Amino acid sequence: MSSICNLQMLMWIHSLEHAGVSDNERADWLTSTALIVMELKMNMGILKFLT
Repeated sequence: MSSICNLQMLMWIHSLEHAGVSDNERADWLTSTALIVMELKMNMGILKFLT
């Protein structure tokens, strides 16, 4: 399992929203979408390892 989940450190950076600025809102949307996709891929990798 360590070969699948080799995350050693996670840093959470909080930033203020970019409400009303269209390019910044698009960047926020892209980032949140990418994070969801990455989380799903990580979860699927763990599920495949466990089954």
